[in-house]
Amino acid sequence: MLKYTIANKTNIVELNNLNQIGETSWQTEFFYVMQPSYVAVCLDSSKFVGIEGYIGYYLIHENSLVLTHRSERTIVNPNYRGQGIFEKLISTCDRSALNDNSAFSWGATSALKPFKKAGFNGYIGFRSYIFFPINSNILKKLFAPSKLHFFNPFKTYQSLKSKKLSEIKSFISWLSLIKPLKIKKSKTISFAEYKYELIKELIFKNDQSTYKLNPTNVFFDWLENKGLSYLKLLIRENQSIIGYVIVKPDANDNYCSIVDIYLRSDTVNISQVLFNLSKEEQFQKFDAFFLALNNSNNIHQSWIQHLQQSRVINLKKAGSFVIKPLNNKVSIEDLLLTDLWLEL
Repeated sequence: MLKYTIANKTNIVELNNLNQIGETSWQTEFFYVMQPSYVAVCLDSSKFVGIEGYIGYYLIHENSLVLTHRSERTIVNPNYRGQGIFEKLISTCDRSALNDNSAFSWGATSALKPFKKAGFNGYIGFRSYIFFPINSNILKKLFAPSKLHFFNPFKTYQSLKSKKLSEIKSFISWLSLIKPLKIKKSKTISFAEYKYELIKELIFKNDQSTYKLNPTNVFFDWLENKGLSYLKLLIRENQSIIGYVIVKPDANDNYCSIVDIYLRSDTVNISQVLFNLSKEEQFQKFDAFFLALNNSNNIHQSWIQHLQQSRVINLKKAGSFVIKPLNNKVSIEDLLLTDLWLEL
């Protein structure tokens, strides 16, 4: 008879035997002090045959911190499929999440059918992929020896046919350099060292009814423990803090990912912020910023409109996502969803 329960840190070896992500990853993701997280397991006697994880994240919503959970590390032994194990694992996680007053569970996945069967709402094509060119030394970048393969139609075709997202991003980032921007540098925008207390004050002061990540210092320490590294900057307008931007530079890529951005200003738009950011020295070697926005959210819609007016490349209708309301009504439109949510 199959049994369902919540695992603890003494079960890390068994968890990793079924889903081999590394014992350190199990420890960091589910048994870290930052958030209440759970791993539901299905046991056949003492044998682990199914796993479903809920990782806790505090979001900011209507001037409050709200606990939510991301579905992660789902796996069922192939010999046990077809017995409703996944749905029961989800129910087991849901009970723990509700005990902690979690608002909803969510996740990025292409497996919409099983998640819908387990009570989730599925969304397809909610993201816009934005490529914002970094237009310094355009000719030098276009004809750099490392980019010459882009002039070979066969190699470019093979690269795009492989459907490797990093290769596609690389090509489009290089291609974006050819398209001239319709924007000028703003003298009022500058950047400064990230300070969470200033960010917290800004977000809570200007919050609307959207869900945003709570970018605390502890949160980024936790990401560092997972081996992820980000550059965090305050956005200033005439020395006043108007937002923040989280950038993921990678020496192996010709693009630089903006994984999270928050902006509150009546006089400055996102195109101006990105243009000024592109002039910062540490980004000059990259061809473009890559930014994914939620085109179902009103705030992100307005950002996308500004970016389109600036003539950036915008690939629409990407991504799939699931949400299961627990004690709050919520849909994809309510989320200020950036790439950092999906990288966690």
